[in-house]
Amino acid sequence: MKVLVFDRKIETLAFLCEKLENHGITTIAAENGSKFICNYLDPELDAIIVATKELTHYSLNEAQLLKKIYKDITICTYFHEDYYNIKNINIVSSSGISESIKGNEKILKIILSKCKKRPDLNKDYIYSLPKKSGILLKHLLINRQKGLSDEEISTIFWGEKIPSKQNSIYNHVYNLKKSLKKSFSNRYTILKANKRYRLIKLKKEA
Repeated sequence: MKVLVFDRKIETLAFLCEKLENHGITTIAAENGSKFICNYLDPELDAIIVATKELTHYSLNEAQLLKKIYKDITICTYFHEDYYNIKNINIVSSSGISESIKGNEKILKIILSKCKKRPDLNKDYIYSLPKKSGILLKHLLINRQKGLSDEEISTIFWGEKIPSKQNSIYNHVYNLKKSLKKSFSNRYTILKANKRYRLIKLKKEA
């Protein structure tokens, strides 16, 4: 596969080209509009990856760019997350019938999804949670090896063991599990064994 990548933000351009080349894809890096214009009609191109703001600079969107190219091709756009990572990835093609186009879309979707910023179990994430969920996650991280008992969670939340709060503890554990599942795509969960809750990492990042 041969791909043209256009982004004036050099750090992001280099980052994307490296990711693509690591998967055996040939890249043409365009760090300015002139280089993009000189290459976007290359008959050997299979796809164009371009920052949305670069298309906006030329008053274009994905559909309008496709109309300018007289061949089957895939267009991928994105917004910047930071110097390296990207977000809001959109992939469209001139033809949804061609098997090669479908294959290219699938490959690019997998590679570009790895360029998104991954959430982490840091302070920012903890503080983004509801108060009790954040407190529970913080203490599960501190006690990652031995875990926490119901009594210990009760003491953390209310200063003492309160049997009547048992259902509340279960609800807080359930809510945190649900938040972790949503934020980390099943990479983390909370398991209870031997009457102790533990934060468990289920799988590594792709």
